[in-house]
Formats: sequence, C-alpha cells, structure tokens
Amino acid sequence: MLHRLTGFALLLLLAAAALFLAPTPRAAAAAGDDVPAWLRQAAAATAPAYDNDVPAVVVNDESTITVGEDGRVTTVTTYAFRILTRAGVKRAVALEGYDTDSGGKILEMRAWLIRADGSVKRYGKDETVDRITDSYNLYDESRLKQIDATRDAEVGSIFGYQTTTENRPWFPQAEWWFQSDVPSLSSRLTMVVPAGWHATGTVFNAPKLDPVVTGNSYTWEMKNLPRIEDEPASPSVRSLAAYLAVKYGPAASTPATAVKNFDSWSDVSKWYTELADPQVAPDDAIATKARELTSSAKTELEKIQAIGRYVQNLQYVSIQIGIGGWRPHAATQVFAKQYGDCKDKANLMR
Repeated sequence: MLHRLTGFALLLLLAAAALFLAPTPRAAAAAGDDVPAWLRQAAAATAPAYDNDVPAVVVNDESTITVGEDGRVTTVTTYAFRILTRAGVKRAVALEGYDTDSGGKILEMRAWLIRADGSVKRYGKDETVDRITDSYNLYDESRLKQIDATRDAEVGSIFGYQTTTENRPWFPQAEWWFQSDVPSLSSRLTMVVPAGWHATGTVFNAPKLDPVVTGNSYTWEMKNLPRIEDEPASPSVRSLAAYLAVKYGPAASTPATAVKNFDSWSDVSKWYTELADPQVAPDDAIATKARELTSSAKTELEKIQAIGRYVQNLQYVSIQIGIGGWRPHAATQVFAKQYGDCKDKANLMR
C-alpha cells in the first residue's frame, strides 16, 4: 500500500513539474507560430472606441500589384481585422477570386487567428476550399478560394490572411475600395509598373488623392476610415464607399505592345468594334427569318419591334470562356442554337 501511495505521489509531482515548466499559451504561440510581421504589427494597432453595433475594425488592408511587360500581374494582398462583437465572428472568412480562362491562379493563401490570450491558429492548404464564383452561369471559369475560421473565432480575436495571385487581365486597369461596412485604420494600394510605363488613378466618393510616387511605384493610402452604415433603402456600400480606379500602361501602345492603352472612349469603341464586328455576319437562315418576321411590318419601327420580340424569346444562357466574356458568339451560332446571353442577343439583332 505504501509503495502504491509513493508511486502515486511521484506521479503527482511529475505532473505538477510538467505544468510548471510548460510554456503559457502566449509563450507557445510566440515560440512556435509563423505569424508574419505585418500581422503582428496590425494586431498591436490601437483602435478608437466604436458604437456597440460595430462588429469589427479593419487593422490592415493592403495590396501590392506588380505588372510585367507582358501584361501579367502579380498581386500580394494582406488583410486583417479585430472582432469586436459576436456578430463579427461570421466575418472570419478569407476569400480570393481568380479566373482560369485568363491564366489566373492563386499561388499562395494562408490565414491566422490570433486569440485574445495570444495563442494562434494557422490555416493553409488543408483548410482551403476551391469553389465556383457564380452558380447562375451555365459555365464559368471564375472561381474562389476560401478559408473559413468562423468556428474558431471569438470576440477579441484578430483574423488575418495573405494571398498571392497571378493573372493576365483583359484590360490594364485595377480598382481598389478603401471603405466597407466596418471602420478601417488603414487601406493602401501600391502599383509597381515596368520602366517607361505610367499609372494614373481617379478617386470616387472622396476628395482627390495623389499617389506617392517612388520610381516605378505608385501608392495610394487612406487612414482612419469610417464605416458605411446600412440604412433602409440606401444604395449599396460600393456605391457610397471611397474607391480608386487605376489605369496603367506604356507611354504609347503599338500593335506589338502586349498591353493596349484605353485613353478615351474612342479607344474602347475601336477595340470592341474590332472584336464584335466579325461575329455579326448573317447566313441565309438568318436572312430568311428576318424577312419572315418583318413581312407584315409597315414601318421601320415595326420591323425593329418584330425582331426584338423574337430575340427576347430566345433562351438566356451565359457561356463565357476567355475573351468570350467580352466577345459575342457568332450570330449564326446563336441563331442555330437558339440561346445566348445579353451581348449574343444584341449581336444577333444587328
């Protein structure tokens, strides 16, 4: 019996020693996690007091877009916010979109949850879900990657994520929203372009904002941004929020230039005309149907109305692959298959 008690006492002593020597959650997190410096700095930021209905505050919101001479774009994004209320827990989701038909891909996606006690939970490839962006399209190459941390998040936590994406956009343009429905301490966009290129930006729903230019780097930043409050029957947040539209490109584009300038609506019109005009050509079947539809029409307007009614009744089906997001399908194809999207139908009526 004494032997058993002695053994039990020894176990208790060993357990107590283990507890005493074990690192605290805060120390364990500091020693073993790989939380990046930008997130550590954001987590330490001091935010003012907010109303009780403010669910979260953004403590870091930044993207750096690097443009190659071939038009390919690499974007590194960091984003983090502090959860202020239980309603803010549902925001602990990282989302990043990409278009496979334009060569888009997500090179890296990671997330971290820093709890109020300093402990850290990391998220990576195993916690990432890849899904379609828009389920309304019959076929679409736009996709999303998502990390959901809502089951782990709690009031007082900091949730942050970092993504690196690569794509080749159809247009040399970028947009950046500074504001959202929660306040933000800092929001910054940096664009790095090749030598000899330039970037120009226009700010909407806010005073003029000139970029800080360092060599080929352009940076726009706003700080201490209020939230866009929800009101009954109000416009969308994106209609009211301060945002930036950036256009970039070489000083002068040529037929051999990978990126074309769109300096005016005439440039846009010329580009789209060259894209859509070859798709208009009718065949005998279309011409015969047009004569049939307008045979009883007495005026030009009645002819237009007859053709418009016919096209409106075609099945609406959207199939957008690659440049097909902008270029309509051939009129002969749309007529033969009896379906198409907005631009397909408009093209058929020409």
